[in-house]
Amino acid sequence: MSLRLLYLIFARLCSWLVLLGRSTASKDAELLVLGHEVAVLRRANPRARLDWADRAVTLRRLYCFFVIEVGSRYVRILGITANPAGLWTVQQIRNLLMDLGDCAADFRFLVRDRAGQFTASFDAVLADTGIEAVKIPPRSPRASKRH
Repeated sequence: MSLRLLYLIFARLCSWLVLLGRSTASKDAELLVLGHEVAVLRRANPRARLDWADRAVTLRRLYCFFVIEVGSRYVRILGITANPAGLWTVQQIRNLLMDLGDCAADFRFLVRDRAGQFTASFDAVLADTGIEAVKIPPRSPRASKRH
């Protein structure tokens, strides 16, 4: 390790000594060649140019449907939408149960809020696999710890 470090220091010193011995014309020529190489690389890989529409910020509310496994604290993001509806949430929970496969039997409860997106068919899909949908109490600020 120390031998390699000494070699790198020596190589750096030698390169500096070589630069001192070179004329300014050769340094300028090398800078021109390097500039040309950069220009060729930029033409080969152009940057995406943003127009005024791409730069506009659209402030929209998006809803993220996620599930947290309490034992492992593993978070599964099921989907993100601007318009959550009952059919959408039912499809997302079906997708989750298909992804879990046989592991879905390990889960007993799904704690959810009382939002209108969670329809009776949402609870029915869970009940078919043996998972009970538990609703949080209505308007109970002490049920969740937000201090």
